[in-house]
Amino acid sequence: MHGLRGYYKLNKADLKQLLASKPLLDDPVPEINADILTPELAKLQLSKADRLKDYMRSMWIDFTNWLQEYVPSKPSKVIDKAFEAVKKNIMKFIKKQETFEVKESKSGLKRKYTIDCKGDYNPETFMDGAKQPIINLLQNNR
Repeated sequence: MHGLRGYYKLNKADLKQLLASKPLLDDPVPEINADILTPELAKLQLSKADRLKDYMRSMWIDFTNWLQEYVPSKPSKVIDKAFEAVKKNIMKFIKKQETFEVKESKSGLKRKYTIDCKGDYNPETFMDGAKQPIINLLQNNR
């Protein structure tokens, strides 16, 4: 078998001459005296990390399936009606909130507004009750 040897040392013109003088396809085919291998399916050996990942994935799927089955259905209308009846009875006992009134007082050239209310209120309750009358006043004075 001759083949091409030392071609990497040749310049372009010498390489062309070498290729023209020896046809590559006319070289004899060498005989291979080796056994032919037949393909077999490879046995996949999972590492501990792969087995743990598969186990955790199956546990997660089982958990999500259980959770979806566990979610209760919508409550029935009977419960809604009973809730409304109880709520109505409880609301009878709760005092209605006093309305906060915004009063205008003039002092000189400026207008002052005060909010009169009866009873003791903490600041949060007072602000919640006085919010809507203040908004109404501001909208009317535009």
